[in-house]
Amino acid sequence: MIAEKISYDNRFSNIHPLPKIIFSFSMLFLTFWFSNFVNVLVIVSIFFLLFFAKVKMTDFLKFFLVVVLFIFLSSLTLFFDFSALTVQRGLKVFVRSVAGTSCILFLIFTTPVVDIISFIHFRMLKDLIFLIYRAIYILIKVVEQMITAQAARFGYTNFRNTINSMKYLMYGAFSRSIKYSEESYMGLSSRNYNGTIEILKEYSLNLYILIPFVVEIILIALEVFYVKA
Repeated sequence: MIAEKISYDNRFSNIHPLPKIIFSFSMLFLTFWFSNFVNVLVIVSIFFLLFFAKVKMTDFLKFFLVVVLFIFLSSLTLFFDFSALTVQRGLKVFVRSVAGTSCILFLIFTTPVVDIISFIHFRMLKDLIFLIYRAIYILIKVVEQMITAQAARFGYTNFRNTINSMKYLMYGAFSRSIKYSEESYMGLSSRNYNGTIEILKEYSLNLYILIPFVVEIILIALEVFYVKA
């Protein structure tokens, strides 16, 4: 869960999540209105903001390139006709999708999931999402540990060993995840867990959060006064 670790270790992490949520989703909706040129600037702006937030760019690029590859493969069918209109439409869909996804990645890499969950007002849903997220995190951690242990014992040297290792991996990951989940519940119960999870956090007031909105205003101005004009 590299993204989760990065979300706790950046310049925007302790800032109230509401401005970041507003910025990310407003930019996401604006990408449907922006032209290709401005959407490319949106992508560049997100890189600039993450660099300013001191997010490790090598880790971000790993996620970003995977997303771009997935979007490219999904948009590839739009180019099959090879007419000028089809290529233009495919390029527009591709650039718009990458720009919109970049806005969501900004939120993911600058805001811990717990902070985002805290904005859900329906308590039962909030607790359910938090516990599911915790269970997924435990499952990923267990799988990573088991794969490392199996690889150290040459568990993936050939096809037969790989099949056996995968068999034990699925069984072990499931059983250990249940065990760790039960231990997590016991830990919550020992701390007077009564069916609700309270998320208490102090947020700092920082003028840095104004920078994304300044960037957004500049992009809107570029679209209105230069591209649309």
